[in-house]
Amino acid sequence: MLFQQTLKTKNRTTKVRLYFNHFLVYFFNLTK
Repeated sequence: MLFQQTLKTKNRTTKVRLYFNHFLVYFFNLTK
C-alpha cells in the first residue's frame, strides 16, 4: 500500500519535472 503510494507520487513528480523542462526549453527558445 505505502509502496504503491510512493510510486504514484514519484510518477507525479517525474511528470511535473518533464513539464517543467519542456517549459524551460520553450522559454529559452523564446528569449534566444
